[in-house]
Amino acid sequence: MTQPRPPIHLAVAFPAPVHASADLSAAPPTSSGAGAPTAALRARDLVDFRTYVQFAQTAQRGGFDFLLLGEDLRLPAADEVATPGDPDTGQAGAAGRPDPLTLLAALASVTDGLGLAATATTTFGEPYAVARRLATLDHLSGGRAAWNVVTTLDERAGANFRHGPGLLGADRAERTREFLAAAASLFGSWADEDLVVDPAAGTFLADPRAGSFTYRGRHFDIDGRFNVPRSPQGRPPVLLAAAAGDGEDARRQRDLAAAVADVVITPYAGLDAGIAFRADLHERLALHGRAPGDLLVLPAVSFVLGAGAAGAAAADGSTGGTFAFVGAAETIARDIAGDVWAGAADGFLLVPPVRLAGAGGAGGGAVAGLLDGLTQFVDSVAPALRAAGALRTDPAGTTLRARLGLPPVPSGGARGPAAALAREVTAGAATA
Repeated sequence: MTQPRPPIHLAVAFPAPVHASADLSAAPPTSSGAGAPTAALRARDLVDFRTYVQFAQTAQRGGFDFLLLGEDLRLPAADEVATPGDPDTGQAGAAGRPDPLTLLAALASVTDGLGLAATATTTFGEPYAVARRLATLDHLSGGRAAWNVVTTLDERAGANFRHGPGLLGADRAERTREFLAAAASLFGSWADEDLVVDPAAGTFLADPRAGSFTYRGRHFDIDGRFNVPRSPQGRPPVLLAAAAGDGEDARRQRDLAAAVADVVITPYAGLDAGIAFRADLHERLALHGRAPGDLLVLPAVSFVLGAGAAGAAAADGSTGGTFAFVGAAETIARDIAGDVWAGAADGFLLVPPVRLAGAGGAGGGAVAGLLDGLTQFVDSVAPALRAAGALRTDPAGTTLRARLGLPPVPSGGARGPAAALAREVTAGAATA
């Protein structure tokens, strides 16, 4: 008997704001978590909540599992966006863009079922502050939060947080491991049964130690009580970027992902390369006592509706160099599903193509161009995927973990699974 094919997973990234005259090469997921840049988004569009509501609700209508928002920690410098004689120079980044965790908390109130993945760097900030905001988002959204973990290599961004040079590669990796271990201790410091709240009996906590945590490391030495009770998912899914290749950084990324990630984001290089990359990660999972179903691989891709050379040529400008599936909607759906079912991925992170500023389209302007790409996919490719049986038609559960088919995080406080995760991360730091 033929085994039923599993549904594929789809996520979508809100494209990074970069002026059209700037370099349109794809931004690596480790830098902003957002993928290919957009063309000449107006500053006011990037701080207009309606822009994000339209984008998120379109993604929800298309059946996407989650929306990923990147993080910008500084404004672009003049030498990064300047175009002589162009009055719009610098518009794209003039106001930056909103903090992703704050924005996703607002989007939680206008979406239902769509996962909300926030990018938060481990290079700056503290585990307590990040874990507290993520746990809060998980509560507000009913269990739909996720954490896209990145390191920040940008010296100019570092100037906003500290004086002197930034962390070197090995130190960044060690700090990330410790950050994740400390956060795991915080998330795991509460159990489901800890919060009783029985005023009549005068009992509010089943365990007076609820929320207690301790983490000792080179970068973080913290000891206290976490003030956000266990959230619906226990711990939001962790997204990590990882790349193929034999370089030290690439191997370090894959090792860390195999140890602690729930979802891996990676550039896509086609079917054969995808199969090899996913197989490599599965081998590493076994070294950490994990199973293939514990980790999803979602390569970043785009698409171009069209056929032949014309469609391929369009991909060069509108997808910023990101791998693009090209063809009619049915062809794109067939290729996406085929690559997943062949073992190259568990699904894909869509970076929608962006119509360049000045081009025609409904409503005109860069925001219309940004929304047009996602709307095209939702209205044409998504129905073709459903017709092929590739997209789930009914929700698998109420939380993002359930929707992604990830194992639940058992309750047990810091003495349970979270402590094991913390030990796993810290042990990995010693061998990386």
